[in-house]
Amino acid sequence: MYNINEQTPLISGSSRESQSAADSNAYLFRFRQAIGINATTSSPNDLESARRSAKGIYKQVISAQQWRQRQYLFVEVIFYVALLASIIIGATLASLGSLSTLHPMAITILGIVNSSTAGILALLKGQGLPDRLRKDAFEMLKVQNFIEEIDTKLAFGMIQDMDEKELDDLVKGVFDRYNVARDTAEMNRPASYVHQVDVRPGDDRLVEQGTDSEGHGVVRTGGARQIKLALSSGKGKALVIS
Repeated sequence: MYNINEQTPLISGSSRESQSAADSNAYLFRFRQAIGINATTSSPNDLESARRSAKGIYKQVISAQQWRQRQYLFVEVIFYVALLASIIIGATLASLGSLSTLHPMAITILGIVNSSTAGILALLKGQGLPDRLRKDAFEMLKVQNFIEEIDTKLAFGMIQDMDEKELDDLVKGVFDRYNVARDTAEMNRPASYVHQVDVRPGDDRLVEQGTDSEGHGVVRTGGARQIKLALSSGKGKALVIS
């Protein structure tokens, strides 16, 4: 007769695998609840359905990315239309230069339009547009990609032996990346000003201000996780988390 004890390890291993799968599904559900991904799906692997009806920070990330992308496309069209119009009008004015006495009104109107077009181009370039909007959209896209990467890994059990602290760190990582992307967009506005970083709850140490080794203005908060905002004194602004 076969010894029934020989099958016991298989049964035990199957039980451990079932428990691990249940834990993974529980962590996946909690991650989606915290981030705002729709968790009311029939299967944890149904990722497309889980991303519908987003809310919370996930909805904010997607909305910000899509809004910046639409703004970028709109401003880019205006920029290149104005540039093309400036070139054509400039060439037309050059060709009418010798006929100024015959077409004074047309030359005057074209000159006004050309000056207005040049002003629009100067305004857009002075604001860093349209490239600034493209970079803002890309920063939010990186946050969205990070969220969906973690969601995919949790859904397919690619992150093993996770505990409560690691799940908490993943959620904090999403919020940190969102805050960095949002603050980066804000700090890179030409008319922006240095603002004090919000002190995290429970962190009541004073904010330090000064300059770093490269002469950039720095605002730094205390606490276990230091957040440093570095403003370049020259060509642009940057935000760095350390």
